[in-house]
Amino acid sequence: MLEIQTHWVTLSRRFAIDPERSVAGGFSVGGHLALWLILAAAIPVCRFFLVGPSLPPGKLAEVTALAGQSAGRALRGYIVVSGRDRWSYEGSLALAASLRGAGAACEVETHPTLGHAFPPHFASSLARGLCFIHGDSEPKSR
Repeated sequence: MLEIQTHWVTLSRRFAIDPERSVAGGFSVGGHLALWLILAAAIPVCRFFLVGPSLPPGKLAEVTALAGQSAGRALRGYIVVSGRDRWSYEGSLALAASLRGAGAACEVETHPTLGHAFPPHFASSLARGLCFIHGDSEPKSR
């Protein structure tokens, strides 16, 4: 965690970073870590994009408690999960419900036939997720 905080400080000094528009994200355990960093306020970010986040057994209660402590921070996130993902599917649904219960805006996009993997048209999922996270109604055309 200290390493990530150090990198955040370094980047913030070099670039104009808007924490209100910044998004932390990751795949599998990286998704869990990204969310944990946000909920623990280790980085000043309130937005997340997670793909197949793997919560270790018994960690949902910890995440729920952290989410409750984050009430009022306007948390907003998007979770992409696969219906056949034995590591993440059930946990992702429970995680989203827990986050919503704590006042976070959280959307789940499910791909029913995939396992623990990125969806084949990930760019579309990313565009939809970022639109939701930032409150836009639909992806912008190029």
